[in-house]
Amino acid sequence: MRFWVSVILLAFITLRAMRSGGAPEKYAAATFVIVFTLELMTNLIAGRPDFRTVNWFRLGLDLGVFACLLWIALRANRWWPISICALQLIVVAGHLSALMKLNAIVGVYWGMTVIPFYLEYLVLLVGIVAHSRREARFGSYPDWTRFQKVG
Repeated sequence: MRFWVSVILLAFITLRAMRSGGAPEKYAAATFVIVFTLELMTNLIAGRPDFRTVNWFRLGLDLGVFACLLWIALRANRWWPISICALQLIVVAGHLSALMKLNAIVGVYWGMTVIPFYLEYLVLLVGIVAHSRREARFGSYPDWTRFQKVG
């Protein structure tokens, strides 16, 4: 059931981002689609993770997602990417706590590495809606901030 909720929610958000989002929304949606696809392929090949030990592949994926989202957050002319980065940092912390064996409870590792993704999807959806409303009200505006060289 959770799998289909994830698929439907991600498909809806991705279609909405492609239809009415700007470049940051599209990049974030593409990041989520890529990581979801890679994780699905890994689960089909190696089986579902049991969350009893560190899942090294997911740790690598989640670090990659964090790097992509941080890149978007540092450049986007939006408020929502930094919120998604904070949520993704919780995911990475979940892996690190399992790596350091700070929590032996399987549910905690699962919760810290799975639940934030749903919140990230919702924050992205709110960001897409905010972008389309802002564009409808004020017209087109830059997707990215301009960096000025110092000195």
